[in-house]
Amino acid sequence: MASMLRKSDAPTDHPPGVQAPIAAQTLLYTIFTKAGPTVQVYAASTWVNVRLRLDTAGPVAVGTKQELTPVLSGAGLLLPVGQWVKFSLYKGTKLWMAAESVNRVEAVIEPVPWQEQLVLQSQKMIQLIGSLFSRGK
Repeated sequence: MASMLRKSDAPTDHPPGVQAPIAAQTLLYTIFTKAGPTVQVYAASTWVNVRLRLDTAGPVAVGTKQELTPVLSGAGLLLPVGQWVKFSLYKGTKLWMAAESVNRVEAVIEPVPWQEQLVLQSQKMIQLIGSLFSRGK
């Protein structure tokens, strides 16, 4: 089990008290939030798929940008109670979380197979090229 941390104690690529993951290892843990500032809960050292589920009343916001407070500001994704939320993080992306009270969030972090990484990287490049063309209009 992992607790939310102060920014200075934030993990680099795995939750505290958990052995550093092997490249193809799936991580399963519970995050206990507390009211306060946005904290880093994960930093992707490789491409990963993340699934989160809020077990308590919330509200809890997650995002890839550090500033998520106030929680209901719309700066992050609000986790729905009892439903899994899935998204991908590319290498180097940090996952941040903010809450207004004590909550329990289940987390599953799975490595992305290399073939899927190629597809995701291609999609990212296509979006970038598309945005460059749309700016030129």
